[in-house]
Amino acid sequence: MRYFVTGDKHGNLEEIYDWAYRMNFERDEEIGVIILGDAGILWRDDWTDAAAIIAYHEARYDFHIYFIDGNHENFNIIKRFNKFGITDVSPHIHYIPRGYKLQTESGNRILCIGGADSVDRHFRTQGYNWWPEEQITKEDMDMIDFDDDYAYILSHCCPRTIFERYNLFLSNPNIKDPKEHPSEDMLDYILEQIWVPEKHWYFGHYHQDCELDDYFTCIFHRFYELV
Repeated sequence: MRYFVTGDKHGNLEEIYDWAYRMNFERDEEIGVIILGDAGILWRDDWTDAAAIIAYHEARYDFHIYFIDGNHENFNIIKRFNKFGITDVSPHIHYIPRGYKLQTESGNRILCIGGADSVDRHFRTQGYNWWPEEQITKEDMDMIDFDDDYAYILSHCCPRTIFERYNLFLSNPNIKDPKEHPSEDMLDYILEQIWVPEKHWYFGHYHQDCELDDYFTCIFHRFYELV
């Protein structure tokens, strides 16, 4: 399967459909688009949003949509899923749990690790539009095979080291407070444990399209293929 990554969609997948139309894939190609968190597919407990998205996609398209979790997902639903494998939300829509590995057609390994911290959580309602399960934890680290040789790392937010190095996303006065952003610190641990220059790290969350350097790319609207 050919994998492509893109950024937050918050329930609006039209950008993906427009892109797929322009790409004009062959009908027998196996294509997977990975949304880097905040897909917005699983949001309401009554599945109203999910049912509409699923019905639309399955009736019109045969490519696959995958998503890791961001900080704007309904964890009442997600936490019921099997943590040890991809969950099929529908035949062509799939949730990727934290620590799961994918592989490109060429054999390159992909580490997927969702999660992030909502800077506005104090203005949200727990269990309705905010869930503490959004945070990346030490238990999530236990799900990662640190001995594998990954070519790509996919996350929702980015490591704190990268966040602070490029100083691009400081839109909130509390953004530098370590107590407010433990998920970025957890990703720093991954960075310390398995990072080598041959890897590339893609992330969403910050609603920007920025190729920060040769190794770190923030995605919102763009699409990149994992080869």
